[in-house]
Amino acid sequence: YGLLPEEYRFSRAIILLGAGWALIILPLYRFVLQRLFKINFFSDESLNKRVLLVGEKEETERVLSIITTTGARPGFTDILTPQELNNLESIKEKIEVFKIDELIFCSENLSSARIIEYMGKLKGLNIEIKIAPPESLFVIGSNSIHTQGDIYSIKVNKIAQPHEKRNKRLFDLVVSILGLVLFPILIPFQKKPSGYLMNCLAVLFGRKTWVGYAENTSREKLPQLKPGVLNPSTPHQERNLDNVQKAQLDFLYARDYNVKIDADILLKSVRMLGNS
Repeated sequence: YGLLPEEYRFSRAIILLGAGWALIILPLYRFVLQRLFKINFFSDESLNKRVLLVGEKEETERVLSIITTTGARPGFTDILTPQELNNLESIKEKIEVFKIDELIFCSENLSSARIIEYMGKLKGLNIEIKIAPPESLFVIGSNSIHTQGDIYSIKVNKIAQPHEKRNKRLFDLVVSILGLVLFPILIPFQKKPSGYLMNCLAVLFGRKTWVGYAENTSREKLPQLKPGVLNPSTPHQERNLDNVQKAQLDFLYARDYNVKIDADILLKSVRMLGNS
């Protein structure tokens, strides 16, 4: 600073005042953004969260003890029994009245299908929705590298994310075009040759998708997909999966979706492309 010519030197008073102003205005900006847009700039996101646990009393108490043991200090906690889930409006009202930040489902007391159903119904309430695995003595994962008190959150709606929907549609288009080009080569290997060409055209024009859900219950509770030529259960047909197992595979497909899964299912089921 002292080596610069005088015309390039700023007043020390301005520098000191600027530093003081920064100390005041930056925390103020953070406070305003956090209040308006729920952006958390601070390292421990789990402090003073308002938590609603869904499950039976014994299991919710166990999960709450895990949360507090790991260092988190919720500002408010309440319990919702699985029976109370039937009244959706009452749940939404409780979330709004008590200003709930985080909703935790205890999978010990709730099926995966029911959890995903209510995660979809409560979407848009600006709350974090998480799942506590059963019989665990520790917290699995965290939403932040700075915290160890958060329960692991699985992204059950990954297949509904815009970029994944675009990737899936692009995959459908590419496979349909290749399927038409390679028609003379692939048709002899199809178990149902009569449906092969119709499926290529149906997927090309958006009436079907190459990989969809196996179960009707999945179509009702998971993010919507066009009817599928194949499904996550197709490569496992020889195992004679029951409806519950098929629904579980649909759930995992929607939760963990990426276009590589579609490619893997298609390559393992290339003889089934004529399925109706």
